[in-house]
This record gives sequence, C-alpha cells and structure tokens, in this order.
Amino acid sequence: MLACAPTQEPWRHRQACAGRPHGSHRGAGAASTTGVLLASLAGASYAAYSLATGRVGTLAASAFLVAAIVTAPVLALVPVAWAADLRAWPALLFLGAIKTGLAYALFTRGLARLTTSTAVTLSLIEPLTAWLLAILVVGEPVTAQRFLGAMLIFGGLAIVSLAPNRGAARAA
Repeated sequence: MLACAPTQEPWRHRQACAGRPHGSHRGAGAASTTGVLLASLAGASYAAYSLATGRVGTLAASAFLVAAIVTAPVLALVPVAWAADLRAWPALLFLGAIKTGLAYALFTRGLARLTTSTAVTLSLIEPLTAWLLAILVVGEPVTAQRFLGAMLIFGGLAIVSLAPNRGAARAA
C-alpha cells in the first residue's frame, strides 16, 4: 500500500486516502497510542464544553473566542499556504460559518432546553451521519464491522432515549 501524501487537490487526496492513516503504510483500522490519547482528550474536552455551556447558556460565544485564542499558535506549526488560494475561501467560510458556527449555535440552544446528559447522548448520532455521508459521498465501503458499530450506536441511543428518566423518579 502506498503512503498517502498530500496533493495540490485536497478533494482527490481525501478520496484516494480515505481510511488510511496519513503518511503510513499501516492498514485501515490500525490505531496509534498517540491517536487514541488525542481522541480521548478531544472527548474529554467536548464533555467539559457541554457541561460548561449547559450552565452558562448565552456565554457560549466566549468559549469559542477562548478556543480560537488558545489554538491560534497551532497555525505556526501546520502548513496553511493553501488558505491563501482564493478558491479555498468559499469552503473555509462554509466550514467556519455553517458547519461549525451554525452547528454549535444549534447545539448550544439545545443545551439550554435539555439536560446536558440528554443533549450529549443525542449528539452521538453524529458518527452515524458521518458514516452515511462517507458511504454516499466518498464511496466508503460498507463492511460488517462498520454496520455492526452503527447498529450498536443506534441501539444504545434508542435505549437511552426511550428509557424512563430514573433520576427524575428518584427525585420525586
């Protein structure tokens, strides 16, 4: 298997390298300790964000400002020359304003109306959506393992969503 090196055409690179670790000869599904640790850190950060935003509600915009300031030094470490190409700007604006901004605005609004645990549990539908889009847009193959994983997520969400609220029953 050839290594996946970035190309001048990011879309073709994503299609050619879907499911393969960047710059690696390992097969799809291989996990690195660093990757697992970073994914765990991302999950913990997401949980902290959800808890904090659920409590402060309208102050969620300040969390994004702090996040932008804290992560800005990363721009010095990664190649960003592609962003100077004016053809990249519509995609950047879409990803920033619609994909990220609107999604988090709606999520924050949901946090104000639901318990944090319910909102975060329901947001777990995101991997299913990403998987379906990967199948439909990128042409990722449907394997038995991926299908089973999707069904486990869906089943778990159904159980959690349809189960009676035991915490409310204990409080009464």
